[in-house]
Amino acid sequence: MVVDDNVEFAQLLGTLLHEQGFRPRLCHSTAEAEGILREQEVHAVALDMLLPDLTGKKLVQRLKPLLEDRPLFVMSGVFKAMSHRDPIEALRPVAGWFDKPFDTRVLEGQSEEHTSELQ
Repeated sequence: MVVDDNVEFAQLLGTLLHEQGFRPRLCHSTAEAEGILREQEVHAVALDMLLPDLTGKKLVQRLKPLLEDRPLFVMSGVFKAMSHRDPIEALRPVAGWFDKPFDTRVLEGQSEEHTSELQ
């Protein structure tokens, strides 16, 4: 699942993941993400840290019970410093951090690394 309020970016990321053999679900708010996590099978989550309705630590706190043991990939153009990452890592292990903009080859490598967990 891709959670990003930037519709065009979410679609681009969804296309890249689809080309790797995944079937990503796209959503653009915390509420949409909660609904999908409750109602559909999701193997991993790529989560933007700056959504209009929640950001950063509060966002991860809210979704944590629904994430269970799914790999969490965090994307952000703002939360780049370790001081922003540590509180999130303390709440929930993160499988990969992506600073926007990011090289798509990095995404491909991270998703390949977790392929067995995602399928």
